[in-house]
Amino acid sequence: MPQLATLENNLALVYEALGDYEKAAELLEKALTSDLKNFGEDHPVVASRQLNLGTVYIDIKYYDKAKDSIESAYNLFLKLLGEDHPDTRLARDWFIKVNGLL
Repeated sequence: MPQLATLENNLALVYEALGDYEKAAELLEKALTSDLKNFGEDHPVVASRQLNLGTVYIDIKYYDKAKDSIESAYNLFLKLLGEDHPDTRLARDWFIKVNGLL
């Protein structure tokens, strides 16, 4: 159910803002699983969830997972939206950041 994934994503962002990164990651993982089921692998919503999850993984210092998630988001945004789209640029910036942390 796409609406539930959206609610999980939004709640995860609240948990992230409150510093509960583990709960945020848990909710984003559930949302991503749901979005993959509902939309397939090549959808901008999936890329957005991957990027959100990757940034939370950075917060909890899961840098390898963060890199994988952010790289997937970047490649998907690049494929679907092109290199000049703001979402692609944001994902690229996060990808550069996570690579600097490894």
